[in-house]
Amino acid sequence: MAEKNPRLGSTLESLLGEDGSYEDAKNQAIKAVLAHKREAAMKAQHLSKAAAVKLYEMGRLSTGAAAQLAGVPKPVFLMKLADYGVDTFDLTKDKSSE
Repeated sequence: MAEKNPRLGSTLESLLGEDGSYEDAKNQAIKAVLAHKREAAMKAQHLSKAAAVKLYEMGRLSTGAAAQLAGVPKPVFLMKLADYGVDTFDLTKDKSSE
């Protein structure tokens, strides 16, 4: 008859706890989850900013509304427009002569 495996039915926590690696594995898992959440939040924030800039550029949003959508103060939004290649003010010949 085969010997019974002493670890059969044990938990991962008890298995890793035997050699002290449970805390290391737990901390590593927490860091990985936090890094993933941070990356997802940064992507979402970038998409919000890009959408706000595009809607502003198309004339669909005012600077205030676009800044609110981007989640930044209006002066910061106005400064960030250059990063996306969008002019802050549209001073074409028609509008500047008014």
